[in-house]
Amino acid sequence: GLWQFTLVTGRYYGLEISSMVDARRDPVASTQAACRYLKDLYDMFDDWTLALASYNYGPGNVIKALKRAGGKASTYWDIYPYLPQATRDYIPALVAMTYLYHYYPDYGITPNDPPIPLATDTVMIDRHLHLDQVAEALGIPEEMIRLLNPQYKQGIIPATIKPYPLVLPQREISRFIDCQSALFARNDDSDEERLNGQKQAEYGQTGEDYKPKEPVGTKYKVKKGDTLGAIAKRYGTTVKGIMRRNNLPDTRLRIGQILYIGK
Repeated sequence: GLWQFTLVTGRYYGLEISSMVDARRDPVASTQAACRYLKDLYDMFDDWTLALASYNYGPGNVIKALKRAGGKASTYWDIYPYLPQATRDYIPALVAMTYLYHYYPDYGITPNDPPIPLATDTVMIDRHLHLDQVAEALGIPEEMIRLLNPQYKQGIIPATIKPYPLVLPQREISRFIDCQSALFARNDDSDEERLNGQKQAEYGQTGEDYKPKEPVGTKYKVKKGDTLGAIAKRYGTTVKGIMRRNNLPDTRLRIGQILYIGK
């Protein structure tokens, strides 16, 4: 994402990270989390350059660098020799970027037009919805919908338990509101078609001839590295179906967890 959150830090600051959603890619949610993190780092060090160095290198490592630099060390430049090259470059690069942002005309730099609309708006979605369905209904490129909603890793808004935001060009909001009921009504049929297509592609079979690799209606113990998407594919079912069958509030799994697959 924009702010280079690690998984642990991202979750600590409230960003959802799962097999379906990675809020580190959401420019609004991740920026809000980054501001909270930077504020906490500034409260810790009382110096913005040290706070920024901590964002890049970690506050524990910056504290160690301050100790190595001696008792009088209190600024980024005091600990500069004790930082890795990437962090040494981080503050000067930020200063240079800020300078160019303000004085780019003096150097003949011309901004490019943005690839996505600047005027956007958000609607909250409380039903399972595919981004390509939205693009088709509105008659706009799916790539634009994905650029505006980069947090949905599989192109699906998994709003089965809680609502999620959908960002659209501002001019399309009214049209989406007009057609969203029809989109939701089509969604169950669309999911069934997608699942059948996945079965045919994976097994070379159609209709009633389909047989899953492993039996359904059984128990599965979660192992390290498992995701709901991978488990669903293995058993010829859907993430939504597994979540409903096991009353899962979200797509996060824990090692050793027992999942019931099938009816």
